[in-house]
Amino acid sequence: MSLPGTCALVWAKIASAVRSVFLVITFLGFIARAQQPVGVEFKCADDDIQFFGLACTSEQPCPVYLELTSLEPVGAKLFVTGNFHTPEVTLSSILLMSADEGKTWTEPYQRIRSASLGEVQFVNLEKGWASGETVQSLPRDPFFLVTTDSGTTWQQRPVFEEDRVGSIVQFWFDSPSSGSMVVESGSKNELYETMTGGSTWSVREIKDSPIRLKESARTLNTDWRLRADAITKTYRVETRRREDKSQGERWRTVASFPIHVADCKPGDAERVPAPESETPGKTEAPASGAPQPRKPPSLKPGETP
Repeated sequence: MSLPGTCALVWAKIASAVRSVFLVITFLGFIARAQQPVGVEFKCADDDIQFFGLACTSEQPCPVYLELTSLEPVGAKLFVTGNFHTPEVTLSSILLMSADEGKTWTEPYQRIRSASLGEVQFVNLEKGWASGETVQSLPRDPFFLVTTDSGTTWQQRPVFEEDRVGSIVQFWFDSPSSGSMVVESGSKNELYETMTGGSTWSVREIKDSPIRLKESARTLNTDWRLRADAITKTYRVETRRREDKSQGERWRTVASFPIHVADCKPGDAERVPAPESETPGKTEAPASGAPQPRKPPSLKPGETP
């Protein structure tokens, strides 16, 4: 082989090696970003401790946990719902949104004291609902957060005009106007339907035994999942590609959130951070809070809430 030909071959091999190194570095960088939890800030003020009757002291502060309940992908956007709670009470709801498939996160709606958010569903790219209720000795006053602009803004809409015990255990919209929901109220289960996008509801059935809708937001989006990870003590937002299915279940983490987010104690106007290893980065939001005995999320390896 001539000298120019040999040099060209050597340079081709060097270029291939450089590309391989670049791809490995890029991949490792992505993994590192995905494994670094998104810090979700919780500020614990004295009025929170007094409002909820928390027995927090400087020697024994009250741990605050993040509980995430539902995940909904909408195009390049991701929506995650949940709540903050101590072992004794639910403090507030939380709604998280990412517009870049999990790289960065914001809170598009303020936290609601004494509330928790459950399922979230979008019927198209613009209109979506997230169910919620106030959590006291019993769940009560169910409501929806509703958006018509792809999750940029949300409005809280109560299900009932009067205060009453009950929680939304399941809902489904098959169009922007038509939907169904199941409300659990004490020992009764109630089926409701709407033709107004959830502005008004009509009761269709009340029975003692459970009612199950044929469709549910939790049964969709099989290529995305939200799970609690026992080893890292985080919630993980994960996805899988269609081409991966031939090689088995191969999930990729796009974001993670620490479960232990803060510790409340008297005299703290600001958030007391959880252990440093659990809280790199942060998303800021106001303090809030609500009552019912709670436990930290179950953390069995591979568990999906």
